[in-house]
Amino acid sequence: MSSYLNSAVTEHRLKLFEKEKERQRRLITDVHKITVQYRDHPEHCTLIMNKKLSTPYDCARHVSQLVGDRAVLAEADPFYANRAFWRSCSLMLGSVLENSFKSKFYVQLCSFPAPNVRTGSFVYDVDLGIDWTPTKEELRMLSAQMVRLSMQKLPFERLSVKWYAQRLLFHILINPSKIDGSAGDEVTVYRVGRFLDMSCGPLMANTAQLGRVTITAVHPLPSASSRRLHRVQGVALPHSILMNHFSYSILEKRARKLNEGRIPDLVAMGLS
Repeated sequence: MSSYLNSAVTEHRLKLFEKEKERQRRLITDVHKITVQYRDHPEHCTLIMNKKLSTPYDCARHVSQLVGDRAVLAEADPFYANRAFWRSCSLMLGSVLENSFKSKFYVQLCSFPAPNVRTGSFVYDVDLGIDWTPTKEELRMLSAQMVRLSMQKLPFERLSVKWYAQRLLFHILINPSKIDGSAGDEVTVYRVGRFLDMSCGPLMANTAQLGRVTITAVHPLPSASSRRLHRVQGVALPHSILMNHFSYSILEKRARKLNEGRIPDLVAMGLS
């Protein structure tokens, strides 16, 4: 049993995130206007936006509420949209896992492999400090938490931080498995609600773009360290896609099989 509490770690991490965001905001002393040409439905238009402040999502919201709600990426290629959806599901699963267990369990999120739609599942690898084989009811509870997070329509807030800020957000806060020394001078951190995580992105605009979702399985992972890693897996559909029960059950069955994506090397991270 850990002496750390996820709630305390979350609170401290959020304070550091807001402090870093405010620091970056103060660096922008002059706001310059730029024009953005939009050429798509419902009509072509020219937008006046703020240089280095406005995002593609801001542009979409200026075009129309419908475009802002439905747009996933500023990219028309379905390949990238699918990867962004899968990646967003993994990050949402991390949020659910960190907030679903009793306070006596310190949930340490490790990582999730690069999204691969062909595997049939999104995943998150987690160290619970215990051996865990969930019941069907517990899996349904996790699925319900994913749905609840979707219904909150929380935005994915992106922030690029320097190496030292990354160490403050994750190393000092008792999660050294989040430190990525290969990321260079900057890494990207996303906030959704009260949850923070690192991801190369891009992600969806908000959690409401998640539709039907099922957490299907939890698999123990082999590890050369003393850590008890579990791979939590799920399957989901975007909110705009409907599927009958039989077809979706095929996806659920496939998503129960162990996702053979990259397993984190905790020994190499110095976490043995």
